[in-house]
Amino acid sequence: MILLGCLKRKREEKFYCQSTIFISRSGINLKVWMERALVGYTKLGITLGPRFKTTVNGGTRWVTFADLDDPIHNILLKVQKLNPRLIPMAISVHDELV
Repeated sequence: MILLGCLKRKREEKFYCQSTIFISRSGINLKVWMERALVGYTKLGITLGPRFKTTVNGGTRWVTFADLDDPIHNILLKVQKLNPRLIPMAISVHDELV
């Protein structure tokens, strides 16, 4: 999937290629649901930014990419510890990935 936007608070827009699985192992067509979400957000006038919300101090707000860094890095660290051939221990997950 090709995306256009500013990643991690950068000012300039760029094209990004995001690997996407369109059919889950259980047979769910994720592409259909992604397209429905995009159409729904577009109808609401939302054409920029992440597509998830979070609860903060009793209210909700849009998740930023920075909010996702720690959870993603924690998963990558687990992968690295379980399978260092996949992500060698010489690679700093926090500095080099995501």
